[in-house]
Amino acid sequence: RDVAGNPNSPSANQVVTYITDTFGPDLHYFALDLNANTLTLSFNDVVNTSTLVVGSIVLQSDSNGASRISYALTSGSFTQSPLGMVVVVNLSLADSNAIKATPGLCTSLSNTYISYVSSLLTSTFGILVLQVPTTNAFQANDLITDTM
Repeated sequence: RDVAGNPNSPSANQVVTYITDTFGPDLHYFALDLNANTLTLSFNDVVNTSTLVVGSIVLQSDSNGASRISYALTSGSFTQSPLGMVVVVNLSLADSNAIKATPGLCTSLSNTYISYVSSLLTSTFGILVLQVPTTNAFQANDLITDTM
């Protein structure tokens, strides 16, 4: 019997069709906290943080890169949520200071966008995340500007 008290099936059924996951994780939420110096990324699938390349992340002031105001992260550490769909990047002091010192970048939601190449990160199955190109950047959902 199973945990609900139902009788166990005397025979199992073999899988007829198995379809492998071929879609990379897609960014669904992005937040930047310049007080805590963190960048939070939330995906629609479980990601493997050991494959994270922080240097692939570019913060830019518009969705299409036309303004040319941007900053590419150089380093940082990261943590993963227990479910593995949220990654929190702890910005390095150098990156944090450079972002704060760049006029017109990450001072409001209207000038806080992220872009990255697909090699930023993989799923737990090794599938690359879906790229967010500089010409179609993702706007921040939340922003806490530097108040310290």
